[in-house]
Amino acid sequence: MHDNKDISFKKLVDAIHQQAQAALDDPYVFKRPIKNVAVIGAGAHGLCSARHLKEVGMHVKVFERNSSVGGLWKYSATPPLKPKVPTDCITSEYDNLDKYFLKDPKNFAFPDFPFSEGTPAFTTHENVLAYFERYTDTFRLLPLIEFDTSVDQVIKAAEGSWELALSEYKRYPNGFIRETKWRERFDAVVAALGMHQVPFIPDLKSLAEYNKLWPKKVMHSKQVSGVDIARSLEGFAKSITISIKGPFVSLNPIDNVLRQLIPKDAAIKPVIASFSNPDRKVDSSITFEDGSVMKEVDQVIFCTGYSLSLGYMKQLVIKDNQQSTKEGLSYADVPEGHVVLGPKSPLNVYHDTFCFVSMPRFFSLSPYFDIQAKTIARVWSNNMHIPSREKNASN
Repeated sequence: MHDNKDISFKKLVDAIHQQAQAALDDPYVFKRPIKNVAVIGAGAHGLCSARHLKEVGMHVKVFERNSSVGGLWKYSATPPLKPKVPTDCITSEYDNLDKYFLKDPKNFAFPDFPFSEGTPAFTTHENVLAYFERYTDTFRLLPLIEFDTSVDQVIKAAEGSWELALSEYKRYPNGFIRETKWRERFDAVVAALGMHQVPFIPDLKSLAEYNKLWPKKVMHSKQVSGVDIARSLEGFAKSITISIKGPFVSLNPIDNVLRQLIPKDAAIKPVIASFSNPDRKVDSSITFEDGSVMKEVDQVIFCTGYSLSLGYMKQLVIKDNQQSTKEGLSYADVPEGHVVLGPKSPLNVYHDTFCFVSMPRFFSLSPYFDIQAKTIARVWSNNMHIPSREKNASN
């Protein structure tokens, strides 16, 4: 698919059937039975992973750094400190943008667990959180979860298991916090942290100086998309300007669908060339690549996505720019148990007992990662097969 040629649906189906047949003809055989599984994160991805692993008979432990389930849907009115700009640190969530735009909750629900009757379209984050809390109770997942516990490091053990370095933080009413550190070993690990963890703000010309002069004018959108924010500001802001990379009509049909929702009175501009006027003076103006200038800007909201942070994997991460080829690293090039990060390499730990859940390029919807979680549980319990290591290397 790297040559971007059109692939017919029939050819795609045939390719899937061939891979499935290869798995049946030459299945992968695990070195040891998988019984004890760690799940990192108790957001939507971690909850469905824990459920399906539990249902196939696994002993499951879920480690959640916060005090409740829900992940990003658990709103906190206390935002973290604003990080350096440009930065890859977490910025705050804002309560005035309280509607995460789920046009139809049915499309966001797990396949066999619908939202409550009467849940409105464009529902609030409170309703979504209540949904995941109900899911947790229904499938009795709460006893599996260790809250206020961070996974500091994932270590590949010599015999093929995984060791997790863990930290628990107990908060007391008097403000005292007790930290406890320990390690545990597991046969397999599911990383279910999602992609919306470390906001990315690009290093644009004069942005650092602009932010230093007007720090309250610069923020990151966090979970909400640029289109969602523009729609929220319609009728509230005096004017809305959206900077878009490339032509407005994209080769990606998903982008085109989303851009049809942009308010009609919003001005569309190309990429920002500099956070200064054309004479390079930082005076609250913004200059775009086409030479146009926007003056007296009240707020700049970066809707520029996220940097994928795998700090807990430390030495197991290989950066694509450290040893790359035209097509990216091949399967055979990567040491066992390592993960490759880079635009040419799909996110994948090259080991049979470590899986990422919910790392899609465009959408992160519950039905999608529910299927992922169910597949992982079936493979690890030997109710489904994957191709052998030799078959994977040849592909």
